[in-house]
Amino acid sequence: MCCAAAVAALGAVCFTSCLEKGADKARLGKVVVYAYDSFIGEWGPGPKLEELFEAETGYDLEFVDCGDGVQILSRAIFEKDAPVADVLIGIDNNLVQKAANAKILAEYKPGAPSRALTSKPLSSAKHGSPDFSDQARAFNIAFSA
Repeated sequence: MCCAAAVAALGAVCFTSCLEKGADKARLGKVVVYAYDSFIGEWGPGPKLEELFEAETGYDLEFVDCGDGVQILSRAIFEKDAPVADVLIGIDNNLVQKAANAKILAEYKPGAPSRALTSKPLSSAKHGSPDFSDQARAFNIAFSA
C-alpha cells in the first residue's frame, strides 16, 4: 500500500515538473530524479520505486546519484539555466531556503488529486512537499518485507 502511494506521489511531482518546464521531445517518456546515494543504492527504496513507477506509468525513471543533499542542491543550481532533473530528492529543511533563494524550485501542484496521498495537509512551505514523516516507518517496513 505504501509503495503504491509513494509511486503515485512521485508521479504527480514528476509529471507536474516535466510539464512546467516544457520537456523537449527527446525527454518525453523519461523522468530524471536527482537523489542521494543511499536512496538509490541497492538497500534504499529507489530501485523498488523505479520498478513500480515504470510499471504503473509506462515512463522511464532515471535516478542520478548526486551524493548528498548539498551536492544535489549545488548541481541543480549549477544547471539552473538548462535543468536536467525533473525531481530533487534530498533537499531537506536546512537546504530548502537556499533552493528557494536560487529560484530552482517550482510550486508543487498535484495534477491528479485522486491518486495523491491526501491523509495529511501539505507543508506550509510553498516549495515544500507533503510531510509524510509519520509514514516513513511503514514505508521502510514495506520495502523490508
